[in-house]
Amino acid sequence: MVHYAEILLPLNISACMTYIMPEGSVLGDNYGKRVAVDMKGAIYTGIILEEHSDEPQGYKPKPVIEILDDEPVVDRRQIELWQWTASYYACTVGEVMRAALPSALKIESRTKIELLEHSIPDGELSDDEFMVCEALENNKNLTVDDVSSILGRKNVLPLLKKMMQKGLVSVFMEYAERYRPLMENFVYIGKDYFSGSGGMEKAMEATARSEKQRALLMAALGIKAQGKEPLTKKELLEYCGASPTVLDGLVKKRILEVRREETDRIKGRPSDKPIKALSTEQEQALAEIKNSFAEGRPALLHGVTGSGKTEIYVRLIKETLEKGGQVLYLLPEIALTTQLVGRLKQYFGEKIGVYHSKYNDMQRAEVWQRVKSGGNNRFDIIMGARSAVFLPFDKLSLIVVDEEHEQSYKQQDPSPRYHARDTAMVLASMSGAHVVLGSATPSVESYHNALQGKYSLVSLPHRYADVAMPEINVVNIKEAYAAGKMKGHFSHELIERTKEAIGSGRQVILFQNRRGYAPVVECRDCGWTPQCRHCDVSLTYHKHSDNMRCHYCGYNEPRPQRCPQCGSVRLDTKGFGTEQVEAEAAKLFPDARILRMDLDTTGGKNSYQSIITAFENGQADILIGTQMIAKGLDFGNVSLVGILNADYSFKNADFRAFERGYQLLSQIGGRAGRKERGQVILQTYEPEHEVIRNVVNGGYQSMYRDVMKHRRQFIYPPFCRMIRVVLRHKETETLDAAAAVFAGRLRQILPDNVLGPDYYHIPRINSLYIKHLYIKLPQEVSLKGVKEYLSKLSSAFSSSREYRTVRITIDVDPA
Repeated sequence: MVHYAEILLPLNISACMTYIMPEGSVLGDNYGKRVAVDMKGAIYTGIILEEHSDEPQGYKPKPVIEILDDEPVVDRRQIELWQWTASYYACTVGEVMRAALPSALKIESRTKIELLEHSIPDGELSDDEFMVCEALENNKNLTVDDVSSILGRKNVLPLLKKMMQKGLVSVFMEYAERYRPLMENFVYIGKDYFSGSGGMEKAMEATARSEKQRALLMAALGIKAQGKEPLTKKELLEYCGASPTVLDGLVKKRILEVRREETDRIKGRPSDKPIKALSTEQEQALAEIKNSFAEGRPALLHGVTGSGKTEIYVRLIKETLEKGGQVLYLLPEIALTTQLVGRLKQYFGEKIGVYHSKYNDMQRAEVWQRVKSGGNNRFDIIMGARSAVFLPFDKLSLIVVDEEHEQSYKQQDPSPRYHARDTAMVLASMSGAHVVLGSATPSVESYHNALQGKYSLVSLPHRYADVAMPEINVVNIKEAYAAGKMKGHFSHELIERTKEAIGSGRQVILFQNRRGYAPVVECRDCGWTPQCRHCDVSLTYHKHSDNMRCHYCGYNEPRPQRCPQCGSVRLDTKGFGTEQVEAEAAKLFPDARILRMDLDTTGGKNSYQSIITAFENGQADILIGTQMIAKGLDFGNVSLVGILNADYSFKNADFRAFERGYQLLSQIGGRAGRKERGQVILQTYEPEHEVIRNVVNGGYQSMYRDVMKHRRQFIYPPFCRMIRVVLRHKETETLDAAAAVFAGRLRQILPDNVLGPDYYHIPRINSLYIKHLYIKLPQEVSLKGVKEYLSKLSSAFSSSREYRTVRITIDVDPA
């Protein structure tokens, strides 16, 4: 009997698509399985959400090409989370699917061309047709891109269509499932020799003439006796120092067997470290968190830097695993993941899986499979960045959101623009899991929720072992320059404290939240500065590669030797980044070993780990970095932190600028003195600024009061909800007109709640001009209703002839 399926596709379309299920498939037995389907000539991976026998009216659906799974890849709870994410963040479920499902669990399709088998007189072919046919005679098939390369032009589709009409070529779609389990050769003791009695004697007899074979056999038997069988072929040969030929001899004699089996790309090791004893303050905090869980409330753990929040998480994780549950441990940065994974693997070993963007597609797919699998192979703990909230947990019981204040939990582009912390809250509600949020500098919204009773507030006001918080010394850069007490961008005080720290065998962290050598190159004679061709920003100078780069679109060009405007050779740099700090530090401290950690030095898969491990192991004296070194990293030997220019941290056109400036400066200062009191040298042009004052006085509550006063006065979150609408177009005239019409339509229903439209602080990025507007919604206004109106308005713009080329994005709760 023919039946149909409603299939979710990873596309920006609002509804599922109906397809005919394959003959032999059982109605109602396929929810959550992947299928390969044809959509407008391309092959996509879809997920079955519903099956029925109702024939669609008015059109004939296409058949499903293939059902890809025996068991569902996603369950109903995951789909429910995807649907909530799409509904709340004003996008489609298909876009959420695209973000949630690892690329290796999707299939790819490519249009290919092949030559039809018959002879064609040369005179009937154009030059281009002849070149394509000649290439197809030497190749079984070609892609459209191959044809473009052969002919040296982009648009070859009209030619291919003409060749198809002539019967010269045919077109087909090639697709393949990308994920394949990793297969390896494992070595076992042969059954023929050791299944019955006397096997050992027979094996010894068979290897009597070869000492190498006997040595390898004895090693394999020893491994089996220790319960470590099987080893991979490679591991066994390395362990014994034997050659493949020796192993092949034993296999031919059937003393050993080699079997090709599925294995893990991500290998762990057993745990061997006992869990630390908690201090009295930590025990009290742990008890308060458990009470909060018993009341059905999330807990906000507000603990100063170095107070031992991680050890409390470890206790909660241990108790969760003992009850058979799974744990999701969210982290904002891959760098932080690297260090914490190492620490937690000492306690929990092979139970931990890691999930973030530095893993390749196959590794991410394998984590997905092992999270949902049962038995000993299952990952019980997942540590990962924001996308880990979409993993297929079966028994999720605890979610830890570490450094919960971090804005990197909010996805920016592409859609869905979700916040992992808030999505984790919904996931916990759906799964019946407990949630603990942790931070030394909680977000204002989370702290407000705790004071309102939505969360319980748990405090750790002191560092572990009663180590004092670091001493913060403020250096007025303006006065220091005037008094001649600066060398480059280092004050005399910072230089002296750095020399003392290194001289006593301690380590130093230097913080500058800007990468590259200098953000601006300027001609001293005419004022010319190199600009990006695609963005309205100056190019940043990178001395190591001696080129100028745009940090928004990636455009780069060589550093000019002369000013192209006036011909002058007097080109100076303005401002400074981590690369310049590194160069100055190398001159000021010639004997120091220096590492730099920023986006330019952490491009490789293991680059974070290698830098962090080297510094942790004392292989460097100074670590220079951007904000990625400010987030939860724990280096026990760091006694000094130098902040070269604190003002960059809070000089942004953003209502959260003061809050984030305080958080960043407090967090980076907190890296100092984890075992004994450390010191922070904070350089600033504005020592009396409220952000600097609150950082120096250690006043989170003071910062909270200051920020909340401003937020209440001007009605910003948490006293309203916000939506940001961004419009992009390559022409300013079209963009201006579209933005004015869009804002005007919004003001018809929200006359007092729309700010803008205005140009973004960088008006053009990637050749598109940008305008944005904000909608501030009081609590009594329906957020759902406004999102529905925005969706209809965006669809109307997409359908209109005037504005259909304008790109519109909706960002709910913008970061």
